[in-house]
Amino acid sequence: MAAKVIVMINNKGGVGKTTLTTNLGDGLGRLGNNVLVIDLDPQGNSSSLLSPVNPERLGMNVGDLMMADDPLIHLGKCLIEETGFKRVNLLPANLRLDIQAEEIHMKMFNASFRLKKVVDEVKDLYDFIIIDCPPRLSGVLPANALACADHVI
Repeated sequence: MAAKVIVMINNKGGVGKTTLTTNLGDGLGRLGNNVLVIDLDPQGNSSSLLSPVNPERLGMNVGDLMMADDPLIHLGKCLIEETGFKRVNLLPANLRLDIQAEEIHMKMFNASFRLKKVVDEVKDLYDFIIIDCPPRLSGVLPANALACADHVI
């Protein structure tokens, strides 16, 4: 059964998107579900909260997958990482995602559906995929999240 994709989105920062994303992921994992949190915010706060690795030290992030012709090549490099939370994995973000978003918007075919291609590749591995969006409603990153959504909070 394919994962349910939940998108956390709001046009303001500081309203609890990241807190809800990480706590919902943890709670669903504790209930026995396999969860993937996708950090789509270049600030990388979900990545920092969930991962013992500093997201700025990571060579790659979710933007690299969105830009790839074949995301499985990058997935094979273990970009999806385990977290300190039971049954919760992370697809991290870092500040480089801001620059990548502009490049995706300007140069990539089907720019608003690049993340959907990635999500479709891993949907059968998880019960829930939760996407933490940046604090805005417009732009290529929120559009990509919404293109994947089964539910929006």
